[in-house]
Order: sequence, then C-alpha cells, then structure tokens
Amino acid sequence: MRVLVKGETSTHLDYEKNYENISLGYLGTYTDRPILDRDADVHALDMVYRPNDKTRIDSIYISSKVDQGLGNLNKDGEAFRFRLTASPTTNRYYDAFLFFFDEDTDINDMGYQIIDDYFFGGLQSGFKKSDFSDSSIFLSNQLELGFGHEANGDLNKSNDFYYLSNKTSFKNTTYLETSIYYRTQTKDYWITRGNPIYWYVNKPENYGGMIQLKGPSQDFFNYFIEFKRQKGEMFGSSALDFANSYTTKLDFAPRDDLNFSLMYQLVDERNWLNWIQGNFFGVYEKKQRTTVASLNWFGGDKHELRVKAQLVGFTARDPKPYLSELNGNLTPLDTSLDPFTLSDLAFQVRYRYEILPLAYLYVVYSRGGRIIAIDEEDDLMEIYKRPWNEPQADTFTLKVRYRF
Repeated sequence: MRVLVKGETSTHLDYEKNYENISLGYLGTYTDRPILDRDADVHALDMVYRPNDKTRIDSIYISSKVDQGLGNLNKDGEAFRFRLTASPTTNRYYDAFLFFFDEDTDINDMGYQIIDDYFFGGLQSGFKKSDFSDSSIFLSNQLELGFGHEANGDLNKSNDFYYLSNKTSFKNTTYLETSIYYRTQTKDYWITRGNPIYWYVNKPENYGGMIQLKGPSQDFFNYFIEFKRQKGEMFGSSALDFANSYTTKLDFAPRDDLNFSLMYQLVDERNWLNWIQGNFFGVYEKKQRTTVASLNWFGGDKHELRVKAQLVGFTARDPKPYLSELNGNLTPLDTSLDPFTLSDLAFQVRYRYEILPLAYLYVVYSRGGRIIAIDEEDDLMEIYKRPWNEPQADTFTLKVRYRF
C-alpha cells in the first residue's frame, strides 16, 4: 500500500492476458510528487511460459524514468530478470537465473527497490530422494549444488561463488539443514555508495558453513537452533573476516487460544567494515544481539490480542580508520575514530474486537525508535532500554472498521 501526501497523484495500470501455456502481463505506474518536483514513470512487462509440466520460464523487463527538480535528478534505467526451472525427473531439478539492474534504475515509485547497479547469474542443480523404506527414519533428503557470478551494472566482475547444501526431513517432522560455500576475492562496488573515483573495495576470499536444526513438531513446544561460522554471507554481502552467529527460537502453545515465542540471536564479527563517507571507512569489532518476542491470544470469535517486541543491541568497538585507494585496497589512516552503540526497538500491542459481523474495533499502541550513542556501553539491558526510555515514536490508535 502506498500513502499519498496532499497534492501527490499516482496512477497505476495493470493488465494480464492468459493463453494455454503462456501468460503476459503489464504494470505501469505514473507518479507526480509536487513537493519534490518529481515525475516518475515505471513500466513492467512480464511473461510466464510453461511448455510442459516439467519446465517453467518466467521473465520481467522494467524501465524507469525519473525527473526531479529537487537535487536536479534525471534518470532513465532498466532492469531485467529471467528464470528457468526444470524437473526432468521426480528426483532431479535445475534452476537457472539472471538478474540485472543498471545504475539508473529507480522503481521506488512502483515498489521497494533493494539494489541497483547489479548483475547476477547463476545455476542450481539438485537431487531429491523421498522413496525411503517404511522402516527408515527419513522422509526426504535434498542435495543441492550451485554457483553464481556477481558484477556491477557495467558487467565488471565482482566475484564468483559456489555452494553445497543438504536438507533432510525426518518422519517425526525434525528438519536438518547444512551448507558450505566459497566466494572468490571480491571487488565490492556497492559499499562505496556509487563513489565515481574510489568505486570499489577489495575483499579477500570468503567461505564458511551453517547448520540448522528444527525439532519435531509438537502441540505445546517447538524449537529451532542455528549456528554459522563464515566470512560474509552465502547469499549476501562479502566481508573482511569471520563472524560467528548463534540463533535459537522457542515456541510455546499452552492452550489452543494462546501461544507465544521467543527468539534470540548473537552475531560476533571481527574486522567489520563500515562506510562512513567518501572513501573513508572504519573497521570495528562488531557484536549484534537481537531479541524478538511475541504473544497471541484469541478469545473466541470476538477478541484477538497480539503483542510483539523486537529489540536490537549493536556495538562497534576498537575502531580503526582506513581510506580506500584507487586500486581498491584499504590503507590505514592516522586519525581518531569513535566506537558507537546502536539501540533499536519496535514494540506494538494490537487488540481487535468484533462489534458486529463485519464490524471491528481496533486498539493499537506502538512505541519504539533508534538511538546511536558514542560510548562503549556493553550491558544488554541498558542498551535495550534506551529507545524505550527515549522513544522516537509513542502512539495510540483507535479505529473502527465496517465492511460492506
């Protein structure tokens, strides 16, 4: 959903045509934002082709044009996605894909854009076995091998990567997943935020592994645990050094109408690289602790209560300043750099009451915000409390909705 400010107009045109084994679609968006002196046109053409029941091809082409007086912004961009999936047998599958966003792509007036100036191509091949004997503890096992190539929008190589994963489902509903990966030395074009002179940073080879376990499904109690040790992410950003990540989640359902969950994650990373401005970077000892808790209660057909809190405590210590050079290498800089602590909170209580059939009363309380402090506070409770004591948002909402 998009919220329009006063004086802003947005027009959408959506069309889809289906044939026997192919479907074609078009989505066009025109947005006028006088407050920014901004006009934006985004057009998207998509196709899904199914030549048979074992093969699927889908693709989308997007063009964007933005003219904005504020900041003198004029951009014409293109994006493309292609994906081919095939399952020649019940045990084998293949997945080939291409993604491309040029540096001037801007589809934020149509939806949320994560990245630009990006190319990615890859192939996955997998084998799945599910015909185990009745006496076996296994329900299915899936082995997958993949590789990919990353580049910027000008097709300058960033890195190649390879991975191997195994996913096992047991008949008692336990689930176990393991993976390992390797990424070649990387030119990181994205951490420099489009700097036209110092346009990439060199990073070393990345590699690592992950193990994940989900316990058997039960009515009262369920659990999930995960451990990672890796440089960078298998499907994500590259890094200078190793990080250890520990995650656990517990779910409880003491009654049919009541359930609550608790998740905690700890990430420790050595030599975390942070862009500050221009070609100025900081390298820190990073620790991130995240807690997510939720409670849901249903009082028959009339009442519904949901409570959720997400808290993040992020610390960056032992800072070391660096400058990136024209060749992408990092050079130590003789200057001072402060450690910092980040606290983030999102808390909400949401109650719904059915007044009449199709008529509802909503009561919502939200509180939260983000605080960044130049200090070395390490007590987690103190870090968590900061945005609660000094919230950026503290709202109470009462709403009645009737559906005709």
